[in-house]
Amino acid sequence: MAYKGLLRIRRSINCPTLTAVILITITLMHINGTSRPTFEPPRTVSKPQRDQQHRHIDGAKIRVPADGTNENFSLPTKKPILNWENFFDYIEEAAGCNNLKMFGGAERGRSGQIDGDKAVCLDTNVAPTPGSCIVLSFGINNEWSFDDAMEQYGCKVYAFDPTMGEQAYLRGSNIHFYPWALGGETGVAKFRGKNRTICTYRDILKKINEEKSVIDYLKIDVEGFEIDFFRNVLNDDVELLANVKQIGMEIHPGRSTTNRDKIWSQIRQLRSLHFSQVSSLPNVVAGNSYKFENKTVSQCYEILWVNEQFQGN
Repeated sequence: MAYKGLLRIRRSINCPTLTAVILITITLMHINGTSRPTFEPPRTVSKPQRDQQHRHIDGAKIRVPADGTNENFSLPTKKPILNWENFFDYIEEAAGCNNLKMFGGAERGRSGQIDGDKAVCLDTNVAPTPGSCIVLSFGINNEWSFDDAMEQYGCKVYAFDPTMGEQAYLRGSNIHFYPWALGGETGVAKFRGKNRTICTYRDILKKINEEKSVIDYLKIDVEGFEIDFFRNVLNDDVELLANVKQIGMEIHPGRSTTNRDKIWSQIRQLRSLHFSQVSSLPNVVAGNSYKFENKTVSQCYEILWVNEQFQGN
């Protein structure tokens, strides 16, 4: 079921004394039962498989280094004229990971389409190290397949979602759940008569005592609020990204030029911070696709960025 809620954020006492009102749409899926999904090994994404995935979207491009060499596929530094055609060309372009695997995922509806899986680069130096890796996962919506897969791989997983109850708890042996929302400021939001904790990325790292740790994988699937996350981190806490190896994020440009322009700017900022876009998969579930100038595109994309500064270590 789906519903809309108005959240009024009350900033904590150590924040500026401003009040912000944010209108958000929160979608909850009613899921019967609480059984834990069966773990399946990660799926290698070969070039033919990636091509097959991209046939859902006409013209989507994945370039793979020839002969296994580490070719330079840096995105252009000159900023092109911003329009939808350039935007889709930009976000659909990906290259630079020789060992890309998909973790998690479950069939959705009668179509049998896989949803909830995330691309992870397992190249040397950027791959999560089993036994010591740390994963932060924002946005669960009761779909645990990715988090379970990363736990089985050998990572400590921190999972966050403000719509799944009010108590923190341990799932399995190494998935630590917290009912906190990721936002552009820290404070309290009232939703349906209950207070919800909203935190900046820095404050969440402090709460879980991982502020100085290397984050092997940062997953963000927060239904459009990735823009707020980026605005906060890129403007105020950009140094925190230096400790992040990989960022897997679902972006939601929709058909809004405002969202498009913000996402465009933030992606270019990531590129300037030496994050390479190594995977771009359109989300074709639930009617996300539409026609744009005789080309089928999507209202949301699953993007994976890798921190080049770790690749060189």
